[in-house]
Amino acid sequence: MEKLSNSPWIEGKYFSAIQYLGERSSQEDYSQFRLFPSDDGLLSVLADGMGGHTSGEIASTAAVQAFDRIFKSFSGASPTSKLGASLTGANSELSLMIANNPSLDGMGCTLIGAYFNQKGLYWISVGDSLIYLFREGKLKQINEDHSMAPLIEESLRLGKLTKQEAENYPSKNALRSALMGGDIPLIDAPETPLELYAGDVVLIASDGILSLSTNEILSLITKNFTNGAEGISNSLIKSIKEKKKKNQDNTTIQVIKIPNSFSPKPAKKFKFIAYLLSALAIVLLSGGVLYSKQLRSWFTLPFNVKTEVTQEIKPVPVNNNEDEKKNDQQPLDKNNKSGIGGGLEHPNEKKTEKNKLNSKKNKDDDKKKTATPKSGEGQKDSEGAGEKLDLNKEKETPSKSSKDELQKT
Repeated sequence: MEKLSNSPWIEGKYFSAIQYLGERSSQEDYSQFRLFPSDDGLLSVLADGMGGHTSGEIASTAAVQAFDRIFKSFSGASPTSKLGASLTGANSELSLMIANNPSLDGMGCTLIGAYFNQKGLYWISVGDSLIYLFREGKLKQINEDHSMAPLIEESLRLGKLTKQEAENYPSKNALRSALMGGDIPLIDAPETPLELYAGDVVLIASDGILSLSTNEILSLITKNFTNGAEGISNSLIKSIKEKKKKNQDNTTIQVIKIPNSFSPKPAKKFKFIAYLLSALAIVLLSGGVLYSKQLRSWFTLPFNVKTEVTQEIKPVPVNNNEDEKKNDQQPLDKNNKSGIGGGLEHPNEKKTEKNKLNSKKNKDDDKKKTATPKSGEGQKDSEGAGEKLDLNKEKETPSKSSKDELQKT
């Protein structure tokens, strides 16, 4: 592993690895770290070998070294792409070794490749090795388990198995997926990284750690949190040894404690956001009151002005006959007794007086029609009566035919 003075990752404080042989004759686990200064990155690789003491050790060592070599050779690719290519390369390495040495047929290993940088945690995993995330006093496994254990637990939940049957189920630890040089049935590789915060602890381990319960692991991380990554890993191995479990498997533990240079903890982040939202709510509430008052001042004045404008009507000319005809068709204001427009006489009132005069003249004409004109009065009346009197005169003048009758008689 490279040591870089300008890296935020300090060995022992922020990352550490430790192994325990257990009750086995050989160590079939293998792991290593690598630093990447370009993006403050840290690569962690762990494998748990299988296929017999010799073959398992060979498989895990070859797979981890091939994975690390291929990941390092890539430049410019995303961590997700590099992890995928490295896994494929590690599996191809096992395939080539088996092809060259048939005695190695059947060997294989689990594998976890994890990459840490400021954007978060990227990983790819095959098999039953574990990734735990410790955050704010809680511990959770975040990668998939490719052993038979999840299927047995699901059968127990659905009532297909009793609790005793589940605990004593044969081949409970058998793998559904592993690197063996052929097809890989199951691969856990999230497309997006898991966001990490300063103070988070990531635990990567082979299945030998399962001698401890989840609560025991949580308690040990909490108690040794201030002792750094090395203090946490040492306490976990020590507790496994103290168990003295029969047939204890090989155990490898990698502890990665996120440096303080990473993003602050979610609690502080959320607290700040809550404070910011509260302050914003107060500003909006006070601003809303002022805005409401301003709205009233804006909308009150235009409506008053509009009312005054609609009541202003121009005077109607009296001497224009066409305007009189138009005004005759307009509705009258019953409340306006003096006319429209500055006290001018309403055209309909003038028309009413004219009608009265015409009516009086018509009555006089009717009287003249029924009365016998006196001698010498016809011409005088004709001069003053106008056109209608001329019509009456024509009616009183005998026609030509009547003159002829008078001559005959």
